[in-house]
Amino acid sequence: MKKFLAFLALVSLTFSGLVATALPASATAADNDATLSSLTLGNEAFLNTSFAPNIVNYDVFATRANVDWTIQAANSSAAIRVTGPTGAVTDSTGSATLSLSYTATTGQSTTIRVTSADTTKTVTYRFNVSSKVMPQVDLVNLSDTRIANTGSTYLSATLNHAFIDEPTGHCYTNAYYEYKDFNGEVVQQYVGRQSSKVLDDGSFLVLYHMYDTYQKFNYTGKANFVFYNSCNGSDEAYRGVNGLSINRIKDALTVFEPSVTSNDIPSQITFQDVFDLKGPGISSDGQINVYVQDVATGERFYSYNRWFMGEDWARFRLGGHWNTDVWSTQRPVDVIVEHYDYGYGHDPIIMLKKRVTFVPFVPKNVSVSPAKGPIIGGNYIKLRGQNLCNGYREDVAHLYIGGQEASWDWGTVSCTWGGGSSDGYHIDGVDTVIYRVPAGTQAGQVTMAVNSGFGLVTLSTKYTYGAKPTLTSVAPASVANTGGSIVTLIGTGFGTSGTPTVTMDGIKAPWVQRLSATKIVAMVPENIGKTGDVDLNIISSSGGGALDAPGTITLVAANTNPVVTSVSPDSAGLAGGDTITIKGTGFTAGSTGVYIGASPAAVISSTATEIQVELPSGDTAGTFAVSVGTPTGFATKASAFSYLATPGVTGISPSTVATTTPAANAKVTITGIGFGTTGTIKVGSKAAVAYTATGNGTTIANVVIPNTVAAQVPVVITPKGSTRAFNGMVVVTGPKLTNFSLDSDWRWAGIIGGSIYARAVSSPEGGKVYRLDGTGFGTSGKVKVGTTLVTPTTYTDTAITFVMPAKAAGIYDITVVPSVGSAVAVAPRALGVNDAPDTMTISKIESAVNNTRGAERFTFDPQVDASDLFVITGTKLNGTDASKTRVYIWGESGEPITPVSVTATTITFHAPRNLDPVNWYQVIVKTNVDKISQNAGIFYVGNVPSQNVIRPAMTPAKGLCLKTATAGRNPAVLTATGVGLYGSSGTVSFAGVELPAAAVTWTPDSVTVNLANQTTDLAKPWGGKSVVFTPTDTSLIPSTFSFNCAVDSTVTTTLGGSTTSLSINAGTSYTAGASFTNPMPNAAFTPASDGYVWQTAEDFQLGAWSRNVHYGLPIAAGDYYVRANISAGTFDREMYSYVTNANEVHLTINGSPIAFTPKLRGSTANSITYKGQLGDGTNGTSNDIMYTNTTAANAVTSVTWQYRNHACAVANPAWGWTAGLPRDVAIEEAGCGGDGTTVTSWEIRVASFEMMSGGVDRSVYYVPTFNTFLLTINKRSVTATSVKVEKQYDANNSATLGELTLTNGVEGDAVTLNPLSSIGATYSDANAGNGKTITLISPLVLSDGWARNYVLTNSNLVITGKILKADAKIKLTPSVSSIVISNTQTVNVTVETTDYRTGQTPDVLALIADPVITSKTPGKCTYASGVVTAVSPGDCIIEARQPASTNYNSSIAWHDDASTVESITIKIYPAPKNLSVVADDITVALGESYSPSAIVTGLLDGDALDGFTFEYYQGNTLLSAPPTEVGTYRIVASGGNLTAADSLTYSNVFKYVAGKLVITPAPPTLSAISPNHGPEAGGNTVVITGTGLENVTSVIIGGITLRKPKFAVNGSGTEITFKAPAGVGVVDLTLRAGTASVSGQYIYDEPPVVTSEFGINIEVLPSIGKRLSGQKVRITGGGLKANSAYSLYIGAGKTSLFKGVTDSNGNFNQLVTLPAKACVSAGKQVLTLTGKKTDDTDATDSAQLVLDANCTVAAVAEKTETKQWTVSGFLFNYLKFDLTDGGVKSLTSLVPLIKNAKTITIYGYTQTDATSEATKKANLTLASNRCKTVVDFLKAKGIKAVYKTYGMGGVDPVSTTDQSKNRRVVIEVNY
Repeated sequence: MKKFLAFLALVSLTFSGLVATALPASATAADNDATLSSLTLGNEAFLNTSFAPNIVNYDVFATRANVDWTIQAANSSAAIRVTGPTGAVTDSTGSATLSLSYTATTGQSTTIRVTSADTTKTVTYRFNVSSKVMPQVDLVNLSDTRIANTGSTYLSATLNHAFIDEPTGHCYTNAYYEYKDFNGEVVQQYVGRQSSKVLDDGSFLVLYHMYDTYQKFNYTGKANFVFYNSCNGSDEAYRGVNGLSINRIKDALTVFEPSVTSNDIPSQITFQDVFDLKGPGISSDGQINVYVQDVATGERFYSYNRWFMGEDWARFRLGGHWNTDVWSTQRPVDVIVEHYDYGYGHDPIIMLKKRVTFVPFVPKNVSVSPAKGPIIGGNYIKLRGQNLCNGYREDVAHLYIGGQEASWDWGTVSCTWGGGSSDGYHIDGVDTVIYRVPAGTQAGQVTMAVNSGFGLVTLSTKYTYGAKPTLTSVAPASVANTGGSIVTLIGTGFGTSGTPTVTMDGIKAPWVQRLSATKIVAMVPENIGKTGDVDLNIISSSGGGALDAPGTITLVAANTNPVVTSVSPDSAGLAGGDTITIKGTGFTAGSTGVYIGASPAAVISSTATEIQVELPSGDTAGTFAVSVGTPTGFATKASAFSYLATPGVTGISPSTVATTTPAANAKVTITGIGFGTTGTIKVGSKAAVAYTATGNGTTIANVVIPNTVAAQVPVVITPKGSTRAFNGMVVVTGPKLTNFSLDSDWRWAGIIGGSIYARAVSSPEGGKVYRLDGTGFGTSGKVKVGTTLVTPTTYTDTAITFVMPAKAAGIYDITVVPSVGSAVAVAPRALGVNDAPDTMTISKIESAVNNTRGAERFTFDPQVDASDLFVITGTKLNGTDASKTRVYIWGESGEPITPVSVTATTITFHAPRNLDPVNWYQVIVKTNVDKISQNAGIFYVGNVPSQNVIRPAMTPAKGLCLKTATAGRNPAVLTATGVGLYGSSGTVSFAGVELPAAAVTWTPDSVTVNLANQTTDLAKPWGGKSVVFTPTDTSLIPSTFSFNCAVDSTVTTTLGGSTTSLSINAGTSYTAGASFTNPMPNAAFTPASDGYVWQTAEDFQLGAWSRNVHYGLPIAAGDYYVRANISAGTFDREMYSYVTNANEVHLTINGSPIAFTPKLRGSTANSITYKGQLGDGTNGTSNDIMYTNTTAANAVTSVTWQYRNHACAVANPAWGWTAGLPRDVAIEEAGCGGDGTTVTSWEIRVASFEMMSGGVDRSVYYVPTFNTFLLTINKRSVTATSVKVEKQYDANNSATLGELTLTNGVEGDAVTLNPLSSIGATYSDANAGNGKTITLISPLVLSDGWARNYVLTNSNLVITGKILKADAKIKLTPSVSSIVISNTQTVNVTVETTDYRTGQTPDVLALIADPVITSKTPGKCTYASGVVTAVSPGDCIIEARQPASTNYNSSIAWHDDASTVESITIKIYPAPKNLSVVADDITVALGESYSPSAIVTGLLDGDALDGFTFEYYQGNTLLSAPPTEVGTYRIVASGGNLTAADSLTYSNVFKYVAGKLVITPAPPTLSAISPNHGPEAGGNTVVITGTGLENVTSVIIGGITLRKPKFAVNGSGTEITFKAPAGVGVVDLTLRAGTASVSGQYIYDEPPVVTSEFGINIEVLPSIGKRLSGQKVRITGGGLKANSAYSLYIGAGKTSLFKGVTDSNGNFNQLVTLPAKACVSAGKQVLTLTGKKTDDTDATDSAQLVLDANCTVAAVAEKTETKQWTVSGFLFNYLKFDLTDGGVKSLTSLVPLIKNAKTITIYGYTQTDATSEATKKANLTLASNRCKTVVDFLKAKGIKAVYKTYGMGGVDPVSTTDQSKNRRVVIEVNY
């Protein structure tokens, strides 16, 4: 609740004084320094702001007559002259201390003039001193006069005489604005001061936040701006001090209702989306609600953040919601912007309502690294993307790889949690989560999907499970150790993407190409000096790891070297990619490799005499050797090939040109390579011109850049004779404004860039200095204010100052107009010019003459002072009619005082003597247009009169002031009383006129005045007057009283011209009138057009004019009372003091009587048995209650109902009614005096009715009688047929009662048992089994809610339950996972069995079977008594089984939940394994960070080698630190820590294989690939955006290289366009610019899967045996019309269940929860899905259902040629093949769907828990018999078809936990 100012009290504080100090005086201040260094005020005096040497104007408030001044000059020799309020001068040098006296008034000038020691400078400080009277705030100007009622407006204002920054905190200035609340009362709203700055002239610039009209949220109209100045001090100091002043500026503001005029809300939205709203009054602040509302459910989520973007412009970011039932599906929603009333709850004002589509908030832009790993899983991958974390549903998204969930740990999660915004508004920060990959089932790619709580999203990236590679052949098997030859490797598991790593003798192959998952070609590395067999290892590129055991290749010394004879072409660019042909002799087809310099080249083809290779990219231009390697030798041709520098632009200087640069100077120099001597150059849109290059084609000088407009200007250079153009770009910058404000260091005023809230402000006369900041202004120019051109006082490229010209009130643009160029910088609507209106002020209140006490003249002693005349000094005190001005003392509720005289600047009046001292009294001046007050106006002093002191008094207080009786009223007779107060004689002054003696009767104790005897009538005989009784005896004090010249009256109301009762027929017009009963002449009462109030006769009797009073006149038939609304009427409110109603008129509007009598439909009874919610048959409700009504000419079109508890209504006739009809049984509630159990009745009646005809409700012509119907709803008797009691074996016999099955219950009621019924329930024993008797210690009791409506007839039901066998897990654990047979031959194996649920070892009493453990590979190992003995090298497989027992099923394998065979593999090696540490290759751009890593080959699963250090080499030189310069380097790992189950498995020597580090020049940037996906056939256009793209020489997408002209670059180097080649899957897209490159991802879309003939399908059907409503069905569609509607409905009536819109590709996939209205009538129903094909024809799919009376699905059939049903419902009992009752019911429901079947195939099934072969065979027979039972049943039902049966036995379970569900048949029907 906001707080509003009620009054301001003076706060007493004790303090010593004020020290206003600037920086300490400098002893070395210059002789020309004429400033003060400090100023101190003492004796309770306060500066309005901290003293500063540069501020020369101040206000001072003094609480005492004397102010002590302590003054210090900055230079101790400076001259100081102080001129006081009387003009007295005090001179001193360096410092001064003096005391000055002030009178009790405002605006007393004191100046301090400082003259520098060298007399060259003078500074004068001016102080406006107000002593004991607080000055009023002077509003100089406002930036705007319009404010929004939502509290969204900011205003800047200039104030004089404000105490905003008073340093001690004793004085302050507050602002408010006044408006009228809902009751018409004037209220004040506090205005928030956001910031302030004192200006050089002593005024304050203040930014105000205009808060909302809280007490009338929709108020519009005029508002007063009110400023309070207040100071608080000590009690003693504040005696006689007016420390408060109020300045009320009437109608200074106009309050308006904001509106939305434009928005950019997208057509599809989700959580955290950002959009803008614009319109008058729209801002980020204030009472504006923005939310998204679901059309169907009304569920909402609101905006979470909002930002001020500029005037009338705000940006909003939505929040989110946890409810996945609503927000996990696409749906229509409304975005609603409303002005809400948070104080009083009135209906909000809707500013915008926009229908859009909500799409679920799901992760997006997700990348996976690495997207590959071994089949065994356990490795870690990193997902980076947006919305992986969210605080609405799931903290971290669940990741599913191939359908299996990956695990994660909080320690590996980095969430932005709504942060990480790239622009400060959108939440696009990237979340990072590291997941542990689950084991795969087979090698290959699987889908990855994430779910953060709002639906599963399939990622475009697929995960690759890599198999461990194997090697079967190497060809040739023997190669020369000189390297360079190519070998072909055949095997498996090499990977499905990427490039595998191949090492030979621990050296990486310099070039590898994966041809398939089973074939690799690799270049042999040089290894001179090494001969014989060496290890050959392969590391899969799909994450499968390395060879389990390395292969071999034989190295031999070279014996026959090839010969290179030619290389063609012999030169090409550094970008590479060219086809190079090498000719010679001694080549080996398919096995010859090539080096260009030190870089291997990819071989395209080779013969014995010719090789074609793809040129690798070069690092630097120059000449290089070409080398050829064959299996027999190696040859090098020196200087055979030259890399040429890449032609193009390398630099433009300067790179930017300003629009303010003179055209002659707007030139640049372009440097580069390959410009030739001449050519053409095109700059921007100008025509191409010729150029001449210098520096051997490297420089083009003096290129003219058009700079009239700020823009990016492309430069295109085409050398003569070349078809290739070179691109560059020059940026032309224009002037830009960043700030506009008064020339001070406070820069918030000016709407530039959305960073400030209110425009700058100026007065119409202008004259102040303003400042503009920014860039690109040039060296000279002008400033435009609106259309007025102004010459600046200072002008630089970044700052301008100017003097504001005179401007009329309004809002203006501010424009910088540089002298050079045509570009300007505009700050729109940045200046507000408004002159503050003239206002009423009070500057002084004092007695007209000095009092004899010698005290201050603002004091008054009513018992001593002879004169009570006071004078108010101020401005605008006379309004527009001075005679209307009144003075009030102590609030407006008292009698007004009519002044003696009134002018615009003074008021003279008599102060009343009947107020008690010692107190300050507020003085209010009220004119006919405005009012003003001074809280501490007159200080009453003296002694409080004792109870025995006689006070003067006068009666009456009002009356007729005419001398002649008028309108039955006599002239007033006034009597003043007071024993001994008046003396023997005196005079009476009435309204300033002395009355004649004939009108006065004088005695010492009383004086009587008869106005009938006044000489003439007063000139203005109405309103407040002063009556002064002045005794002749001057020792007696005159008495002054207020008298109101006014009369009372009453208003008589008439209907039809009469005050008697009026009776008319409904629809008949009638007239109303109101007039004064005894009006004064020419002073009538005129009622307002709707100036009447009325009540129904019933309300009038219950509370006349206080209960349900309505405004206007009644029109509907009924019985009423009507009277005038006096407050709305027009009359002379000065003449009439008190006006009341004389009467009210009884009005009867006769209508046709109509009586409504409720009853049960089709029955005369007054009781029913509970049946659930009652309805009247409308709006889909049940048809229970109806009404009869008496005959009427018009038909009743609708009624509403209400009901209440009869017992409560008897106890309290005022008991309230509830809308609607009852549902439950009525109980005599304890709150009504009942016992809480006895059944009572409901009182039901019609609440209202309509008779709509032709759009008109004719019910107003009827007088209704709403009769009450007493209905008793009796409790429903139900019989329990069963209680489900079931659990898994847990070694105890405690039982918990579960689902209750009843007969005779109401559909939809899920009746439950009271949980207390389970207390003490037990099974007959603790072992597994069926049909176990359940023992209860108390009868069954329904839960409290259901016990209200039901009675259970058999609370002692015999219950049986079942204990299911429990599951256990069996685990084998070897002591080591591998052994070296030469070291050891045995491994210990432990066997452990644990309960699946608890993880504990089963109790011995559980009678679990013993495990059976065997060796599956006796040729490799044997097992006996927990020990495995190795026989030969290879894989040793040990298996364990644990059969079922009394209480446990067969144990589940620990390592495979799907198997009951636990299996482990122990590796047996003939000798210790060698480990290789292979450093990964790294390529980074210059300046990027990198972290080396390595892969270890030869490790067993679960072992680890890590903790390496890395060394870097350039050539063979070891570097002291990681390199940072462009170049190619080697990375070599060293050290490492081995963690192994058996360290003897490995040799103790590790081989370290070097990797390659390439640091490239800075690459181009890639910001977007659009689209980033496309068809596998390719051909679609792809656009890449970024920077530096002009340097790109090739685009590589999925291994396919595109070169110009197959891709094009725009002139500014920001876009590349190309046609996508054909491809499959997710591929890398790389841009190469020389050796630098940058990569992204491109996705080839899989062809759409056609799900049905029409591309639309009901995929997941409702489940049989469950209630239809609440079930979920999945509907899908593909290839439909984009953005078209689709719908799901049921039944012939097409009851709509779901509607949606396809996406931009015409697809949809929705999981729909079926609503309650899906429960249409029982029997056969059709569920239909419809959509639109691309040709606008219909696409449909349907499914047939059979529903029973309870809306339970009895059968389902999908619309296909062959239909299949899984028929459930406990068809068969255990080991039985005859149908149960449920089975008969299910099959009966199916019959209507298969009447016309031609072929019926029946598959029979049994439970799947059989273990013995004999039982399995018996199950096949049982399944066949079940098929035969069903055939016989269907034949008996008349289904004539060809029957086929198949007994399937215990296979294909539908449940592993409830075996009864597997006792089923599946029926397939062909038509």
